[in-house]
Amino acid sequence: MNEKLYTTKEVASKLGKSVVTVRMLIRTHGIGQKIGTDYILTEKDIEALMKIPGPGRPKGTRKKA
Repeated sequence: MNEKLYTTKEVASKLGKSVVTVRMLIRTHGIGQKIGTDYILTEKDIEALMKIPGPGRPKGTRKKA
């Protein structure tokens, strides 16, 4: 069980998102483990974050006029 653990700051940098956005996604989707005032995440948690779709309408669903 020597899996590497990441902080929200490291994950935000890795995903190209802000720390605030990463924390919001973690809380909303129940990913990671809260330790004190921060969260720690595993590689598996990061993969789960990357699978979460972005905001807005999915591509290819817009009706053409």
